[in-house]
Amino acid sequence: TEKTCYFSFYRLYLVKTLPKRKGLDEIEELVTKLLEEGYDRIFWLIDLDHFINSHQIDKLKKVIFFLEEKDKLKKLAILINNPCLEFWYLLHFKDTGKFYPTCEEVVKEIRKYKPLSGYQKSERYYKGNPDIYQKLKPYQKEAMERAKKLDRLNEEPLDGASAQIYKLLEALGIT
Repeated sequence: TEKTCYFSFYRLYLVKTLPKRKGLDEIEELVTKLLEEGYDRIFWLIDLDHFINSHQIDKLKKVIFFLEEKDKLKKLAILINNPCLEFWYLLHFKDTGKFYPTCEEVVKEIRKYKPLSGYQKSERYYKGNPDIYQKLKPYQKEAMERAKKLDRLNEEPLDGASAQIYKLLEALGIT
């Protein structure tokens, strides 16, 4: 499905192109195709725990390197959450650079904070009332600053705690 959203003066087409899980070869093929189709920007959000658990880190690094070399116009933004998106949620409440080896450990940690005490990794939870964005919005500025600090501290987001989704929010003018 395709949606049109407006942020500031930008018109953004959101195209849901990836199912929950896709192989690296398929992702590489899709991103290459999107680059060739002339999109202004492509954001690939990676939860690193999936690639760690499936022993595909080396292959992921090769795909990233290949796509970065191919992207001469710098349209592709590869955003890494290490270990997972839930680490971004944790940064809304806690200033930490601790590396959590599994997403389950991060989920356990975010449930300690009242707005996410009932957190479930489900569509129903994400779209509930209030939805996940509404629950996190009051803490977003702090999360963005904490995530930026981690980027400055960690030269390589594949090797330490990381939540680079803030770069997408900045690109959209959301602060």
